[in-house]
Amino acid sequence: MASETSPGRQLHWRSLHPLSPLVNLLPRLIGAVRSAWPVGLAILFGRGGRLHLLDAALLSLPLVFAGTGSMLHWLTLRWRVVDRRLEIRTGLLTRQVRVIAADRVQHVASVQRLTHRLTGLVELEVETAAGREVEGLLSALSRADAEELVAGLGHPSAPPPAAAAAAPSAWYRNDVSDLFRYGATGTRWGLALFVFGIGFEIAQWQDSDRLAALASTLGPVGGAAGLLALLTGTWLVSTGAAMMRHWGFSLVERGDSLVAEEGLFTRRRVEIRPGKVQLVAVHEPWLRRMMGIATVVASTAAARSRAGGTEQAEALVPVVYPDGIGPLLHRLLPEIPLDPSSIERHPAHPRARLRALGGAAFRSTLIGGGIAAFTWPWGVVALLVGVPVAVLFAELGFRAQRWAVTSELVLAEGGWWRRTAVAVPRAKVQVVWLTAGPLMRMRGLARLTVAVAGGQISLPLLDATMASHLAEEIRVPLRPPRTSPPTEEDASGSPPPPPRTPSPPDPTTHPGSRTAEE
Repeated sequence: MASETSPGRQLHWRSLHPLSPLVNLLPRLIGAVRSAWPVGLAILFGRGGRLHLLDAALLSLPLVFAGTGSMLHWLTLRWRVVDRRLEIRTGLLTRQVRVIAADRVQHVASVQRLTHRLTGLVELEVETAAGREVEGLLSALSRADAEELVAGLGHPSAPPPAAAAAAPSAWYRNDVSDLFRYGATGTRWGLALFVFGIGFEIAQWQDSDRLAALASTLGPVGGAAGLLALLTGTWLVSTGAAMMRHWGFSLVERGDSLVAEEGLFTRRRVEIRPGKVQLVAVHEPWLRRMMGIATVVASTAAARSRAGGTEQAEALVPVVYPDGIGPLLHRLLPEIPLDPSSIERHPAHPRARLRALGGAAFRSTLIGGGIAAFTWPWGVVALLVGVPVAVLFAELGFRAQRWAVTSELVLAEGGWWRRTAVAVPRAKVQVVWLTAGPLMRMRGLARLTVAVAGGQISLPLLDATMASHLAEEIRVPLRPPRTSPPTEEDASGSPPPPPRTPSPPDPTTHPGSRTAEE
């Protein structure tokens, strides 16, 4: 039993900082406004009279809920650390106590939005592999309380003290030019489509004669210039947003952990222990390959769901140059060699080419045919040009597919326009399964998927026999459990037997071993 004064033992419940409601109110209000913008447009362009009051009441509800939730979060949340366990008590009518053991913590992140930085507070996120939410969310704490909490858990991730004992060693620092390259090569079209949709919606409210006069005044050249200005503006906004999000990025080694810190207005600090990493990915879109840069992402088992989907990337290095990819991947996953290109990769299976090209031709024909039907006769151009372009891109994507299964790793690569390579350690594989639809079975193909706690990867389409062989091989544990009691020799301290290393597939007995598809 630990003493009353020992680290990691605090018997009294503690509350959040008194400024917590004010600090959390602004982000909640911004989120409420973002979720209620359709109602705002309806009030601006829509109905009048008493219905305006109803719209205003509907618009104010998210704001009221945001303020109430912020206040209840401060009033009802209590926390303490007892024997390296974080206990969080929440609830007004229904009381809930959540206990998080230190050895179950996947990573700890500290977030400082603009309101946090102005008040000197910090939001602490303690995450485990359970569920799709942040299990330990404390917003907001003073920096001293955050340091004390993390120290009580025995975790090296905490907002750094004012006087650090030793300077950490830096792995990566991205300057402004690096971040500009990262933002400019992101190939994000979502914002442009969103702005175009808003403009189209607003145009519906305008008089048709005025729109016709505007189109006649601009002409084809003016319309093309307007479209170019729209694309350029959204590109600049996306680039600036990416630069602000990753502003001042640094990846440093502190003890046995890697600490990533970034952000201009919202400062985020994430600590990753390489032993907790479940999956690493290298993203190389076409534009970034042209500029000789890549983006590296590391995921732990604490991947969680957010409004935009499942968020798996716990640490992201925006810009990595080719000579630094190997050492960084090896530091995150020691199973990856310092020279990743030394891993023998198998190309895509020849029988999968017809499926990839035929699917691309079929989809582009449907889309082009629909466009041609509604915009005859000029829409025929979309059909005549779209099908060959789609088939060409499908061929390039097919040639980019690679896979490898070694004694320690499962690796899959794919994509020509947005190339991605994903690797997971075999020791952390949770589930392996095969998928084969009717058309795939007719061609003798199957898809092998490997899942870890932080995500999953799918290999290219494989020969069905080869896929079944690999599935059985991956399921074999590297160190099978002991089935007999330990002997006297084992008790004396002799080293355990070496782990079983599965033999690689034999291409003479498995004809498809050297060719498969993603």
